[in-house]
Amino acid sequence: RILGRGGTILKSSRSKDFMTIEGRQKAFENLRKNNVDALITIGGNGTFTGANIFHKEFGIPVMGVPGSIDNDLFGTDHCIGFDTATNTVVDAVDKIRDTATSHNRLFFVEVMGRNSGFIALKAGIATGAIAIVLPEDEMSIDDLVQTLRASEESGKSSSIVIVAEGSKSGGAYEIAQKVTEKY
Repeated sequence: RILGRGGTILKSSRSKDFMTIEGRQKAFENLRKNNVDALITIGGNGTFTGANIFHKEFGIPVMGVPGSIDNDLFGTDHCIGFDTATNTVVDAVDKIRDTATSHNRLFFVEVMGRNSGFIALKAGIATGAIAIVLPEDEMSIDDLVQTLRASEESGKSSSIVIVAEGSKSGGAYEIAQKVTEKY
């Protein structure tokens, strides 16, 4: 019953033991004991790096399938997990918009994306966010305030700003504080 719950339900990422030769040796012995002679890994840069090291040390054939909600792996259009993450944000923002509209509010929504703004960008476009703050493109607080004022002058009484967690301007809370000082 985990098909629709996403990969993190497996809780199999970032094993401290696997980062040591002793941990990888234990993994190798468990694979041999269970007659596993190859691995298919689903993950991102860390997963692929670990799998490559494991292959070099023990000769286990490994195939990598891109699976990162950040969608930041070279050579793929959409990683496994990206669509689910983006649709989760869209669903949440659609619900937040009801409150923003009925109470004439400005909401800042922070989404995952440490070094990659794909989730913020796609979700921001899909939800009609007034602004999208990305790690790849530094938006000044003055520019953001100008965008918010222009939106208000056009008659819009509520707005949503999507912020990727890796934004150089800070997280949603920090950006909201800076905007409050100038708006």
